[in-house]
Amino acid sequence: MILKKLLLITIVLCSTIGFSQEIWGYLPIEISNDFPGHGAICPIDENVVHVVSDGGFFYKTDDGGETWTTFNSGVNVFFLDLDFDGAQNGYAVGSEGEILKTDNAGQTWTALLSGTTEALVSVAVNAENSIWAVGNNGIILHSTNGGNSWTSNTLLTTENLNDIKFKNENIGYIAGDNGVLFYTENGGIDWEALQIPSTNDLFSISLTGDFIYLIAGDGESFDSEFGFSGNFLFKSDNNSDWIFHDLTPSEHGPADISFI
Repeated sequence: MILKKLLLITIVLCSTIGFSQEIWGYLPIEISNDFPGHGAICPIDENVVHVVSDGGFFYKTDDGGETWTTFNSGVNVFFLDLDFDGAQNGYAVGSEGEILKTDNAGQTWTALLSGTTEALVSVAVNAENSIWAVGNNGIILHSTNGGNSWTSNTLLTTENLNDIKFKNENIGYIAGDNGVLFYTENGGIDWEALQIPSTNDLFSISLTGDFIYLIAGDGESFDSEFGFSGNFLFKSDNNSDWIFHDLTPSEHGPADISFI
């Protein structure tokens, strides 16, 4: 499983002025724990951004990063991903099966019972009250009631699963180690295994327009210091014909991909 690392010393913000000029700047956050090596960022709009870091610390800005509020959940584990269903309801997943939820736009976060101690690496909301989480050893969790209860599926694979993304309520993908890739077109009722021309670990999914993009490479385990080599990008618009790009990293390749 890829180790998602996020050094939350600063957040980089890009704002566009006019049609061509871009300004990049650093947005400092006063981190509450000693060394937040993991974490996730979830923007709601151009002003509202949520951040989670190790130790269960949550940060929120309502003014584009000028000021930040902090909430300490008291859940002292690694946190690896964060997603929101609109502006109010959000979910964060962690390294020992933790799932935390907010229903008040990040003011407070409470722990949910996931029913697993496997590391949960990625979380996605595909419809109102429908939340998915994936992680180590092929664990797939799904809730249809806003996280009050979860069903577990470990029958698809025993590989570590690194990312889950939905294009809409019905179409979604799960990516994992050794080229594992699953596809659903009925909201996760059924998952179909897809073949890509690689057995590299699949780190990240981006669904943009008619295309799916995958970051692939050699990732180390969750318990190791992160490192990647031989990273590649795969692109397809039909789930069967894949365009390959060699990203040729100098040392550590990219672990995530996103388009706006």
